[in-house]
Amino acid sequence: MTLRHIACSCWCHKYQLHTDWTGIRVLKLRLITGTIMFVLLLFVSFKPSPYTGLGLFLVTALLSLRANREYFDLCGKAGLPGFCAISKIASLLMLGLAVLQARYDVSSLETAVIASTVLAVLVKGMRHDDHATGIRNAMVTLGGFLFFGWCLAFTMKIYFFSAAGVGPTLLFFFLLVTKASDMGGYFFGKVTSTREGGNHKLVPRLSPGKSWEGLVGSLIFSGGLGGYLAFAFAETLTVNGIAIVTPLTGVIAGFSLALIGLAGDLVESVIKRAADTKDSGAIAPGMGGVYDVVDSVIFAAPLFYAWASRVL
Repeated sequence: MTLRHIACSCWCHKYQLHTDWTGIRVLKLRLITGTIMFVLLLFVSFKPSPYTGLGLFLVTALLSLRANREYFDLCGKAGLPGFCAISKIASLLMLGLAVLQARYDVSSLETAVIASTVLAVLVKGMRHDDHATGIRNAMVTLGGFLFFGWCLAFTMKIYFFSAAGVGPTLLFFFLLVTKASDMGGYFFGKVTSTREGGNHKLVPRLSPGKSWEGLVGSLIFSGGLGGYLAFAFAETLTVNGIAIVTPLTGVIAGFSLALIGLAGDLVESVIKRAADTKDSGAIAPGMGGVYDVVDSVIFAAPLFYAWASRVL
């Protein structure tokens, strides 16, 4: 064996060790961050009070503001700047109204906020000298508002569900089952990637890291946890004698949330690829930015709320 071959072999071994160590470090950070989030979710869900409700609103509002910022930064890098301030203000209004819906009928106010936001964004876009650029900026802004205002507000609506006492447990079910998809996909993807030939890419054009094996892991984790939690909290998740979630529908809900969460993840992946950026930020150690954390939640929240509301 020549010196060149030896040097090449050593370099490859060193690179492999570095890659393995980096993967272990990321996994460790994800576990720490995930554990902290889980403990906070437990506290909010099983120690409900006006104070925990207020705390949840404030945390969600901060997450919305930060996710908006990350989203508009990504779009700006992709050459599609928007009107971040309008999206932030409108998002906070939607979150506030979502809290009030527990006691008041605020549907008319929500309609007014949505219509006013659309009008304000379009008017600002039309003031741009280049009409095409103005319209693109307006559409980007409406995307941010829909993601982190309208969609994210449904997490508040789930917590403050109209049926007294059900909301906190329902939010616990929704968030834990949805994020279990991320964990299942990550672990299964990592384990199966060590096989000869690696994983089978799911949609390499949009997200090179996604695999069919990871999708299977997501479905197993979310479906299994959905069925278990529905069984464990069967008495709590019942309204007027009707179960919101049964073990069977819990499994189905888990599968559905995993697929919807994947769609949200892929949408962010497209935006990040357009911006030539790996993560939306560095707020959550091992997980990237806030947008990276909530991408699987934003589309799932309104659909889950609509599904759960069928018993009312």
